[in-house]
Amino acid sequence: MKQAVRSEYLGEKQLAGINKIGDCYLPACGEFPSFSQSGCIAHVDRVIAFVPEQDLGDLKMILGLFAVLPKPLVWLILRCLEFLFENGLPLGTMPRQIRFGLRGIVFSLYYASEDPLRKLDYKTGVYIDDLRHSN
Repeated sequence: MKQAVRSEYLGEKQLAGINKIGDCYLPACGEFPSFSQSGCIAHVDRVIAFVPEQDLGDLKMILGLFAVLPKPLVWLILRCLEFLFENGLPLGTMPRQIRFGLRGIVFSLYYASEDPLRKLDYKTGVYIDDLRHSN
């Protein structure tokens, strides 16, 4: 049983909203856990610690709304945002910011945990060979 997640910035409803959005973007697939199964939500405060107060208020409102909507409707809303973006259709500023912000939180949390990166055999590093041979 997973331990309940506490956040300094978000309530239970908003955390549930992130998990629902995350599961729409990152459902379980093969050996990869879904967003909510990964437990990465435990690090949400690290991602939103420096969000301006006004933006945090807006984020909480959106997350609270998505928390109470049925998951198929959340998926449809997110898919509509993606469709408009992918096809170069005019989104307007607000939908574009919502799409960018939600994707940023979800993907930052999921891929910041080591489990998906280990399964992908993905390693990060800094290439410095050019610096060694420039002298």
